[in-house]
Amino acid sequence: MINLDPQQWSDRQETAILHYDVVHNPRNCYHFQLNWLGCTAHLIEDLLQSWGRMAEKCGLRLVEAPVEQERPDADDNPFQSPVEVGLAVAPPSTSELKQRLPAAVHVPDTFFEVELVKHFGFILDVEADASFPPEVEVIYSYHHNPYRYAQYVHRSGVAFVMVCKEPHSYLWANNRLYTSHSYHQGQYPSSASSGSLRSAPSSCPDPDKLRQEFAAFCADKEKLQAFWTSIVDALLAAAEADTLKTDSPERIQASDLLDSRDVVMARGKPSSRA
Repeated sequence: MINLDPQQWSDRQETAILHYDVVHNPRNCYHFQLNWLGCTAHLIEDLLQSWGRMAEKCGLRLVEAPVEQERPDADDNPFQSPVEVGLAVAPPSTSELKQRLPAAVHVPDTFFEVELVKHFGFILDVEADASFPPEVEVIYSYHHNPYRYAQYVHRSGVAFVMVCKEPHSYLWANNRLYTSHSYHQGQYPSSASSGSLRSAPSSCPDPDKLRQEFAAFCADKEKLQAFWTSIVDALLAAAEADTLKTDSPERIQASDLLDSRDVVMARGKPSSRA
């Protein structure tokens, strides 16, 4: 329970219920949910604006997002149905890749699809419910709607991508709940790129242009094949590193192995400062 009116401007009690993540991975999104009933609207807006300014100072971005996941078979809102994006070249077989890696390296079934969306500036928003092991019980203090697909959000907050296992494809959905507050239609900056967590809302890219660029890449056989090959080569090189052989972890995610290799390579680059 939080107090929405610490300055006591209102003549009544203004409170809301705050739900937030207890367990958090810094590489993924951090979630919180506000529930209120009968509160003054501008107090909620002032609170969110204050949190947004604090988040920007910490290098983060506060993004308003729907609670429910967009579904292609939903008939409640036909104007917000996700767009399917297929792959011109299927990713390599993860079972064959596992045979070339140490037993300690775990390669998920959608490993290559996830690496592709990360390449385009997406980070994990909500994991699919089916991805958790049966012995793991995830408890939510608020009403949780089932998530059929693993959902990734663009770093700018303007779009979501859902990873589908079968067939190998994606579902793209614009975050209209966020963009409707930040922009007027047709006024996206044409020079904006993938955006950053520290950039102001006015520098966010156009989600439709992002989708077109992503779909064009997925439809290009040569670029896709080159990307799959680069991921395989990078993962095999990381698996042969001395740290993996000496430490011998019981289980390590393939994506974490790639990320650690990227960090080492970044540290090894010469500084551009004089």
